Amino acid sequence: MLRAAFALLLLLLASHVARADVTAVRAGDALVLSNSLIRVRLDLSKGGCPTEVALATEKTSLCGTASLSLYYEGEKRWVTDSSIAGATAKIERRPENAGGGIVVQVDLPAFPGWDLRKSYTLREGSPILSVAYRMRVREALRPYPFIPVNLVGSASADTLLAEGGAVSRDELPVSDFALVMNESPWYAFAKGADGPGVAVALSKWPEWYRRHTIGRRKDGTLFLHARGFPEAFTPGQEVEFSYHLVAFEKEGRRAVAPARALGVAAVPPFEGGAAAPGAASETLARLTQGVRTLCVPQVSTAPILDGVLDDPCWTVAAVADQFVRSNGSALAATETVGRVVYDADALYIGIRCAEPLMANLVTNSREPGPNVWQDDCVEVRLDPRRDRKTSLQFIVNALGVRQDNLLGEGGLTRTRWSAGAHRGADFWSVEIRIPWADLDVTPPRPGDAWGFNLNRERRPVRETTGWCPTPAGFHQAERYGDLLFGRGEVEVTRVEPGIDRDGKGIRVYLRSRRAEAVTVTASVAIARDGKTPVFARGEVSVPPKGEATLTLPFEAREAGTYRVAVTLAALGEIFYAVPFTGTLWAEGLNSVLWPAEEHDQTLYLARETLQHFFFIPANHSQKAYPAFDFVLLLPEGVEFVDCVPKGSRNYHKARRIDVGREVRDGVTYQRVVITSDRALGPSRLEKLRFFNGYLGALRATPRLAGEKHRLFYYLQAPGEREREHALDLVVLPAPEGRQPREIPVGVSLWTIAATDPFWRGLMETYRRCGINSVESGKMGAEPDAARVAREHGMHPWMLLWWSWWNEEYLKQHPDAAVVKRDGRRDAKMVCPEVVADPRSDAITAPLAGYVDAAKAGACEVIWWDLEGPGAFEVCFCARCLERFRRENGIAAGEELTPLVIQTRYASQWTAFACAQSARIAARIRQHAREKNAPLRLAVYSGVQNEHTRRDYRVDWTTLAPHLDIATPSFYSFGAGGLADQFTRGIRETVKGIKEVHEIPVFATLTTGYEGSSLTRDARATRMQILKAIAHGADGVYFWWWGTNDGRHYRAIADASRVIAELEPFFLKGTNDDGLVTVEPSAGASHACWRLGNEVAVLLFNHRGDAAQALRVAPGSLPEPGEWRVVRASPDLEKPAWGPGGLSVAVPALDAVWLVLAR
Repeated sequence: MLRAAFALLLLLLASHVARADVTAVRAGDALVLSNSLIRVRLDLSKGGCPTEVALATEKTSLCGTASLSLYYEGEKRWVTDSSIAGATAKIERRPENAGGGIVVQVDLPAFPGWDLRKSYTLREGSPILSVAYRMRVREALRPYPFIPVNLVGSASADTLLAEGGAVSRDELPVSDFALVMNESPWYAFAKGADGPGVAVALSKWPEWYRRHTIGRRKDGTLFLHARGFPEAFTPGQEVEFSYHLVAFEKEGRRAVAPARALGVAAVPPFEGGAAAPGAASETLARLTQGVRTLCVPQVSTAPILDGVLDDPCWTVAAVADQFVRSNGSALAATETVGRVVYDADALYIGIRCAEPLMANLVTNSREPGPNVWQDDCVEVRLDPRRDRKTSLQFIVNALGVRQDNLLGEGGLTRTRWSAGAHRGADFWSVEIRIPWADLDVTPPRPGDAWGFNLNRERRPVRETTGWCPTPAGFHQAERYGDLLFGRGEVEVTRVEPGIDRDGKGIRVYLRSRRAEAVTVTASVAIARDGKTPVFARGEVSVPPKGEATLTLPFEAREAGTYRVAVTLAALGEIFYAVPFTGTLWAEGLNSVLWPAEEHDQTLYLARETLQHFFFIPANHSQKAYPAFDFVLLLPEGVEFVDCVPKGSRNYHKARRIDVGREVRDGVTYQRVVITSDRALGPSRLEKLRFFNGYLGALRATPRLAGEKHRLFYYLQAPGEREREHALDLVVLPAPEGRQPREIPVGVSLWTIAATDPFWRGLMETYRRCGINSVESGKMGAEPDAARVAREHGMHPWMLLWWSWWNEEYLKQHPDAAVVKRDGRRDAKMVCPEVVADPRSDAITAPLAGYVDAAKAGACEVIWWDLEGPGAFEVCFCARCLERFRRENGIAAGEELTPLVIQTRYASQWTAFACAQSARIAARIRQHAREKNAPLRLAVYSGVQNEHTRRDYRVDWTTLAPHLDIATPSFYSFGAGGLADQFTRGIRETVKGIKEVHEIPVFATLTTGYEGSSLTRDARATRMQILKAIAHGADGVYFWWWGTNDGRHYRAIADASRVIAELEPFFLKGTNDDGLVTVEPSAGASHACWRLGNEVAVLLFNHRGDAAQALRVAPGSLPEPGEWRVVRASPDLEKPAWGPGGLSVAVPALDAVWLVLAR
């Protein structure tokens, strides 16, 4: 059968080729290569794969097979090169100056979608067979995963060797999918730890995400899969990789060293060069440009939510397929398909997730909660207002367990949205029902458009994908597609408005289901910066049941913000009318004023406060500007404050500031010109962050009248000026907070750079907001800064961001360095055992500044940001291993390596790493006492879960006894989950820590970072503070300051005023929510605290859209008829308490309080 294919081989071999030490003998379909040390059998009927590797003196093979595998998603099958017939082969002699020996080249042109060529090199006097592959793509492919090395051991091999240690066969799982391991550069299968075997040393690997898996089959043989997870392949693309197989009689570790030193084996290139790029790159470009659109049909019969997508409605559904990686770099490696329909009551989404690694699914969450997103899951994102800023999130894992961030009454307690899940052999699927009532919106009408996206998290391979790419995270609403309700015979599949690209041309992609051709007419209105629009019109004929692209010529020549309104009509009816907005940047200077840019170009300035801003410059040209200016035009009555001190390393600094006057339309403005201290090289605004800008601040003086003004800003350089930007300056009333006497309301000033006027103004701002604690290293470095903070009622904290770093100590004690998983020592990190040792001074230098600050009264609390390093990253030095062995009763003769620990003792090692963190915390406190420094220790980290324990080395149950304060994070960027998730998290975390050790627990909150993570509704900020304290937290601390504006300052002030008023209840009272009942009850809608003969009742309205009347009735309150309302919220008309209770109207997303007494 293969005689013709091997004609060249036969001519070369003539049944036997020999030279010096290496021979090549053909026997049937077998080609046997050998020298004095090794014998290798290549089976030419099985793709030319090695099926035997043996020592030359032995008859028994040391391994089974070595092959390559690819998974073809579309066909749901694996293909291995050992299963491909039709191979051709040829032999070449290596010249003496190249080391001699034989090279066998094997070509497999029949491999699906590929040209495949591999070479085998056997040298004289060497037990090493070098294997190299070259593969060229013939057609667009999405194989997943890609396994360049499948190595199967022999029946006698009972031990796995790797750089990290040795593991016996009995300790490996019997599994088709094996145990996922951190990669090693080599592996070996041997008989015993020092017996004969075969090793594989990897020498060349594509730049893919990769994971190695090991295990044993049911017949007891060991196997290795060196897996890679590539992006989609395009025609003409070539892939190369190589490895070495080593036969050894003993001491596998030593035998593999020469192979690792050989370097990369080569494969001759293909004839004819590379093919032209094909459809895959074009597909990717199409899917990541413009706005994808789903035209969703309305159905009469809803699906049954069992997770099986077999209901009739799914056959007519809009289909969301061709997912891409979240960063937009490639097509998704495995298929995800969403289907969407709706009816008068709800939106329905069905999603099928192909999964070749079903046995490796992660489904830790078995009931609704805040960590479902950490499982294998899908996320539905809805932006009903289509403002491209916020979104509603619905998460369902592979078990059908839910998580959401719903605005309104209940978050996860709002059980009207529901889901079902199903598992197949190589996929899992979900069906989701989201009632319109859950969204606090009017049911959509035909023609309405919502922002929409589907995302998927694949945990076995750490892949995140989406229908639309969202490089900044799933919350990046500006990158979502559109959900267009109602579907006619012609529908839109994608729109490229041109803005945010090149400003040239508008393209609309159309699809028709009609049996006849149909003409679509278009009218587009384009307006820049709100000015009079211009119009473009056009039409296109869409073929029967075909597709067409409608192109409207238009060129935006000027930089600015554009609104593009597209209207389409066919068959006498308008079927599409959707607006788009975008910014066209200039070629040279560009800038934004942040975070006003995130809030529709609005800066909120509260009176009697200092409002900071970040002026971020960019240069979209290829030239550099040696000098340039920031220019601001401020309304009269607004005071400008320079914030960045001369010695600061962060931000642009002012070399000079010039203030003048400019009159526009009869209005006088202050013209502030800030000359930067640095040049401006080429840079893209989209890639810059706040610390790449200039930091300034504004204050409203009494001369500033009115509530809304215009502010202008731009950059200028010699001979060039940026297009001017305008924003609204909204002036709010002054915050009227009240500093609590004892309960902390704090804020971190991470990244602050502050001149003395800015610092003093900021402290006054915080005092007015009721903030009574600040974190900043500035106070440790500048005694005056600490004095000013204290004058304003602030308790000073300082942040410790530290992972055992002490380079100077390691210069004197190099053996104290951390040993990483790969066996190398770290140049900066000291072993945690050394750090924790009371006899060691490794902690002295890192804490010196904090000790000095504490003695000077500039620091009361050292705040350790404890987020790693991960438990399985470090430390594997002898002292750590010895202590771990002793504490876990591990026999002295048992080898402990990272590989052994991960396979046998993963849970014990995680606990050991967390215990090290606890002992380091104890050492920090001990050091402070030894130095007579009045310091308390607080730790920031995640809430209690496996991720926090494994990746952050924090188990609050072991850490708490060694702390003075615990500050776990409760980050939330909106009102979602306030009723249930947020409240339950506070209660459970506080209770869990205090059951171990009675210490204060502060909730770490945030007003956001950047982009879609910002908290845009300040009412949510107020609610988070009040709910945290009312449900058990002993204080709150905000991370960080940069996103705060006048709205958040007023929200913090409102909350601090309530806390100060009710502080005696929170400090000395008892929490007993059962004293009263509240209707309607949706989530945690109230909290009760009793102190003596008084009861404080806090009432929460979680609805974001309307006030709510709450009925408060006696619960376990004794003798309810004897109570009366003695105090209440100032804006609440004091209600009368009767035998049946009282009714209170609570504003939208707000809280009120009252005090009962008898």
